[in-house]
Amino acid sequence: MTDWICGWECGVDGLEMTGLGTGITVISTGVRSGTYCLRVNPTTTGSGYRGPVNNSGSNFNFTLPAAARFGFKADTLPAANSEELCNIWGMTLRINASGVLLLYNGTSLVATGTKVLSTGSWYTIELYAPTGVGTGKVRVYAQNQAPGADEFTWSNNFSGGSVILGKINDRNGNTVDFKYDDFRAKDGVGDYVGDGKIVRVPGVNPATIAPTYSQWTVTGGTLDTVWNVLPPSNTGNSANTNVNGDQKTTIRHNPTGIVTSAINACATRLYGRNGNGLTSAFHRVGGADFDDGLTQNDSGVERFATMGVWATPAASVSALDASEIGVHRTAGTTNTTNMWQAWLEVDYQPTYTVTGKVQARRKR
Repeated sequence: MTDWICGWECGVDGLEMTGLGTGITVISTGVRSGTYCLRVNPTTTGSGYRGPVNNSGSNFNFTLPAAARFGFKADTLPAANSEELCNIWGMTLRINASGVLLLYNGTSLVATGTKVLSTGSWYTIELYAPTGVGTGKVRVYAQNQAPGADEFTWSNNFSGGSVILGKINDRNGNTVDFKYDDFRAKDGVGDYVGDGKIVRVPGVNPATIAPTYSQWTVTGGTLDTVWNVLPPSNTGNSANTNVNGDQKTTIRHNPTGIVTSAINACATRLYGRNGNGLTSAFHRVGGADFDDGLTQNDSGVERFATMGVWATPAASVSALDASEIGVHRTAGTTNTTNMWQAWLEVDYQPTYTVTGKVQARRKR
């Protein structure tokens, strides 16, 4: 099973998601949650898109059935006709000049939506695709509003495909300005994954809450300084050259006050340079240790490691108090392992606003 989250909280384009095209930036203004979001702003006939990648830089593979969710905001709609905003497992969504979504199969229109998306406002878009012959579906709802009825349903023979966000292909020569945030995709599910917001939880000063493992040589400051610098830089690091020992290093986190409700998923994030051998993203919660997946072996190039989605299904915020994330370097690893940054990303359930009036019943 693959479960993957991205809030662009590293602050750098091309690490958590990558792709082709122009007009793609990660920005810190007008976000849906956290500190950063993705901006897709190709002009006229330009195009640009991003999709999730694994530690080797290849596309993530999701096995149907699967579901995806993301926050979407259109600050500039197409001036005429429509342009693409995503292609997920063969379901291509476009948005037209009136702010109405359209479902396409390639270049063939399948259905036209009824909901009008206002410019400058965040919406949640969810898609679900079954495996083989079945009914795919899409729903869209305003930020902090409970999900409503499906916007589209589509009977088709689903066989998988890419997960891509953005103006993937230029369809009508329009400049667009789209924002994306709080992306999650998960396979092996039977319905939508539901709404969520993704934030980065910074590490706690080790002098305040000491980590269980702190055995590596640290340069550029203490672990809380080295591992709390985003966007990522290589000005400080936690390094290890020990060949014979099994070594771990971690930093603790406390999500209280940052995460405000039940947790959908957590992810260990690393940015570093791994020498030859076995070095894994790592987390410790509830007194138990877990390896989250091997990082890429490449001692000469800094890489982003997007491993370790855990704490699913939903967990309580208190279950993450004093949790630890970091790196596990297995005995026998050669060359130096440098980890410039390590941080925790959390996908949590937002609180919904109840709309409408409640009418009191008159006594008889």
